[in-house]
Amino acid sequence: MSESQVELGWFVVKGQMASKSNRRQPRSKDGRVIRIEKSEAAKTFTDSAILQLKVQAKHYVGYLPVKVQCGVILEIYYRDMRSDVDGELFYDCLQKAGIVVNDRLIRTKLVYGSVDKENPRVACKLFYEKNRIDDPPRFLYMQ
Repeated sequence: MSESQVELGWFVVKGQMASKSNRRQPRSKDGRVIRIEKSEAAKTFTDSAILQLKVQAKHYVGYLPVKVQCGVILEIYYRDMRSDVDGELFYDCLQKAGIVVNDRLIRTKLVYGSVDKENPRVACKLFYEKNRIDDPPRFLYMQ
């Protein structure tokens, strides 16, 4: 972690993370689609992840919930290589667990995908970038 970053929390959630977007299921009434829901695998992971995150969040009482722009480094360990590397479902879990006020505050995202057949999980480092707002990018000053 660089000097401009402050660690806000380190979380590990056990379980196979499902893709948020690839397996959405339409729900219809009278032949019309009324809403699109998450798959059962995504719902199961979300419920489990929220419980695990709430327990782990108790160790970071002074820093949470995060109310400013922040960044996340995710290492997603899947059972196999068939899954897309997508962290969107996990960002929703961080919000629902009360770790971030709104998942739109997660502006810097670095996501790695790995395989661990025996122990699928998501490891997450949440951080704040000190100079992100105070120091605008250099290209703003270029002539």
